[in-house]
Amino acid sequence: MNYLGRTCARKKNRTMRLRLWLKGLCGAAALLVSSALLMAATNQAQFGPPNSASGNKASILLEQIRAQAVHVRYLADQLQAYERDPNLAWEADAGILTRMRDQVNAMDRTLYTLRTIEGQTLPWQQKAIDRITPKTYELTSYVEDATQNLNNNHETIYSLDRTYAEDADGIYHRAAFIARSIGDYEHYAAARTEIQQLSPELGIRAGS
Repeated sequence: MNYLGRTCARKKNRTMRLRLWLKGLCGAAALLVSSALLMAATNQAQFGPPNSASGNKASILLEQIRAQAVHVRYLADQLQAYERDPNLAWEADAGILTRMRDQVNAMDRTLYTLRTIEGQTLPWQQKAIDRITPKTYELTSYVEDATQNLNNNHETIYSLDRTYAEDADGIYHRAAFIARSIGDYEHYAAARTEIQQLSPELGIRAGS
């Protein structure tokens, strides 16, 4: 083979090696992309949309607190009614306060559980938690004060001590506030979801 033929052969070999190298590089890149896509799909299948599980859990816990607050409000209403009946014995109030304390303690535990996941909650749930937290603490304080007051002054609780009536009033209004606030946020979330679902059908943007 002459010089020109050998030169052409060498160029042809280099060209083939370059093509093989590029083919291998593209194959490796494709493999990396496929692996990344597979990993992303696996993560999405395992964990789902961000905050979905925590959001659902928070909704359940908020609804529990709302139901507990409604029960406490009902018990506080009974307590206020007993104050207007001089023929009732103080033991009736003690029974109501015991049930009330159980409900409030349950609310405190539920709120504590909510606080452990509040960094993963939906915005409206976080606002609801922030709104009810101070009222829940106040509610607990009112129940404790009323219980102690009744235990120490049960014989004169209706005739001489107006702080007991104020405690009962404070319990009622705090429980009502908590139940109403959670209900308002739940209605807001439901309305917002409905708007988002209807917007495509109406041909408008959700924020319009």
